[in-house]
Amino acid sequence: MTTVAFDGKTLASDTLSCWGTTPSYRTKIWNTPKNKKWKAIGISGNTYNVLPIADYICGRTTKKPEQFETDGMLMLVDKYNKLWMMNGQQVPVEAPVPFAMGSGGDFALGAMAAGKTAAEAVAIAATLDVNTGGKIDEIKIA
Repeated sequence: MTTVAFDGKTLASDTLSCWGTTPSYRTKIWNTPKNKKWKAIGISGNTYNVLPIADYICGRTTKKPEQFETDGMLMLVDKYNKLWMMNGQQVPVEAPVPFAMGSGGDFALGAMAAGKTAAEAVAIAATLDVNTGGKIDEIKIA
């Protein structure tokens, strides 16, 4: 589980990842300099299922993966700073801004509605959601 948030200026996420009850830490958001359509992406859910499409979008592989299981989501920021969501069907759907996803997404969305930045919202979610934690990564979107 995780929390990924976008406030229109910054994409932010926690780094906590769990294998059952064993915590580990990993990056869940990336810039996509090799991609002409997307500026940045974030992932939530089962990383085993969503990392192949994230790797493809980031240009780390040239092999486009098949559909992935629906227990994962991608948050994508396009070159116009619009936000899109993608599930296993790999069909992007435009999303409102601010937006947050993952187990702490509702907490983060509430924090952004109260005026907090995406990074501040993820930090607040981490105090309320046991599946959100670790260092907070953020990408400033120009």
